[in-house]
Amino acid sequence: MPETPITFEGVEVLTRTDLGMSCRIDGHRLFVGVAVPLAGTTIRFAGERGRLVLPRWFVQEHGLTSPAR
Repeated sequence: MPETPITFEGVEVLTRTDLGMSCRIDGHRLFVGVAVPLAGTTIRFAGERGRLVLPRWFVQEHGLTSPAR
């Protein structure tokens, strides 16, 4: 059974490189590798703000708090 993805809204992309993007998620700055975001993610480039969908393991590994549903 696949893990349920975690969706964060209002995420800001601070910088973007070929390897991934540095994002502000709930006041935390975090680097998200290019292969990590899942389908449904609406942000890709520096300066954008929107939805970031991440695998549950990534959220837990980085100590992020899952948004309330």
